[in-house]
Amino acid sequence: MNRIVAVCTAVILLMLLSPASAAVFERDWMTEGDGLLTYDDVNRREWLDLSVSRLDQFPQPRLENAIAEIAPGGLFDGFTFAKRKDVIRLAQSAGVDVMTMEPSINETSISGLIELLSITFQAQPSVRSIGFIDELQETRQVGADFFLSRGFNNGPFQMAGLDISASNDLLQLGSTGLMLFRVVPEPSTIWMLTLSLFFPMFARRRNHS
Repeated sequence: MNRIVAVCTAVILLMLLSPASAAVFERDWMTEGDGLLTYDDVNRREWLDLSVSRLDQFPQPRLENAIAEIAPGGLFDGFTFAKRKDVIRLAQSAGVDVMTMEPSINETSISGLIELLSITFQAQPSVRSIGFIDELQETRQVGADFFLSRGFNNGPFQMAGLDISASNDLLQLGSTGLMLFRVVPEPSTIWMLTLSLFFPMFARRRNHS
């Protein structure tokens, strides 16, 4: 028994203390292999794929009805409607420099993040992942736009970055989703849960000794 406990404890500690191979990567949501979550291991958050929250699956008024699904019992129960700072933190975790749109700096990181969050718009010369956030500018809902934009004639990328605004015409597309995340328990919380599992085993052995 002592050997089993020691091995299990070592495995759990290794999982908690070992650095992840990437700051953002794919996880499953409802079923194994669905890949509908993006895990940010810096801020310990799981972001829901924009293909799941796209507005064209909801009746009019689409945006209001989509946001209503965040309430308890709704489709997005347990998720939080992201604010500007949350989206910026996600971008930074993915390696995006939010202060520039220079493709030589952001192309690789933005491309990877768009692939994870899912493409909501693709037409020459750009590819984008666009989702509304919990912010208003006057009466208009603000959106976050992760984008790669090419030059004419399918040339090299000219811009790559994150744009956050309410004036983006592409926000009106039905493929636009909601930027939603849920917090993953901190390692300290997981460790406490682990101790709560193993402590009774130690206590029983001590009482029998």
